[in-house]
Amino acid sequence: MFHLKSQSHFPVLTVIRFHPIRSFIVCQQYRPISISISLHTSKVPLLKNTRSLTNSSLYHSNKSFKMDQDQNSETIIAIGQLCSTADIQQNLLTCQKLAKEASEQGAKALFLPEATDYITTPGSPPTSLSLALPMTTSPFVLGLQSSAKEYSLAINVGIHVPNASGNKVLNRSIWISESGDIVGQYDKVHLFDYAAAGLKESDSVEAGKKVGGPVETCVGNVGLLICFDLRFPTASLHLRTQNTQILTYPSAFTIPTGLLHWETLLRARAIETQSYVIAAAQVGSHNAKRESYGHSMVVNPLGRVVLDMGGAGDAEGEESPLASGKLGIARIDLGRVREAREKMPLMART
Repeated sequence: MFHLKSQSHFPVLTVIRFHPIRSFIVCQQYRPISISISLHTSKVPLLKNTRSLTNSSLYHSNKSFKMDQDQNSETIIAIGQLCSTADIQQNLLTCQKLAKEASEQGAKALFLPEATDYITTPGSPPTSLSLALPMTTSPFVLGLQSSAKEYSLAINVGIHVPNASGNKVLNRSIWISESGDIVGQYDKVHLFDYAAAGLKESDSVEAGKKVGGPVETCVGNVGLLICFDLRFPTASLHLRTQNTQILTYPSAFTIPTGLLHWETLLRARAIETQSYVIAAAQVGSHNAKRESYGHSMVVNPLGRVVLDMGGAGDAEGEESPLASGKLGIARIDLGRVREAREKMPLMART
């Protein structure tokens, strides 16, 4: 189906088609380079792709993203996609707003990105270490615990805490139960040292010591991992041996690596572990030196993307105006995990 409309003085062609792999509708917009269309031919102009959005990334009046509803799904979960800055209080307010919206949508758990509490500017004050506080005294953590209890909503979030010696921080993912208690935590083992982007996480972050076991939660057995851990399948396979049903990767991927690898890696981890993968992501420009890819995703145990919230759209880092500070809604069914593992018992072959 084609629809031609005018946007400013340049026509825009919208193409709506069914995505055969993701099994949802894809809406693509194109700007014609040449607009001469003959009434006697089926040819269309040469097109330049300007943006591709899945239907799960379209903005609805309730200010949330929604995927196609699966009638057999059992549990509603929510993803908050945001652009954290060095303003911890503002970041907290954004998260609390998302928690309220998630509760109103009937979600049992809210998943937030890596470093949700703050992202600082490298080489400029305030430093990450100066902002990091123990979980017991952190206004950010305490605020989310309060929201979790108020809305009976479990929350998975990425934060910073000072290490034991006080000279670096730990990049931590925590699970806050629906009663407001911290019942699980994991410190990032694989740090992002990427010379091509001028980023060296190990300069300010101490690596975690090990990948533990899954956390028993209201939505299933959840394995906590973070961002760059995504590139190391041994971590997710270790969790799979302990009956993990859901893997989480709160992230802040760069735009170049996101464009190349993000979706591929998430789908690979889901397929090889036969688990749901939930990846809440930072998006947009945090400061003059840091941008994140976005595209928070939920992938089912067969490797199918069931939610993509949008973000950087092309090599120039085009960002969907709908992507930041918004909520994604998806449904997960642990019966699909069980079915995938029974039909193809991969762990019995290793």
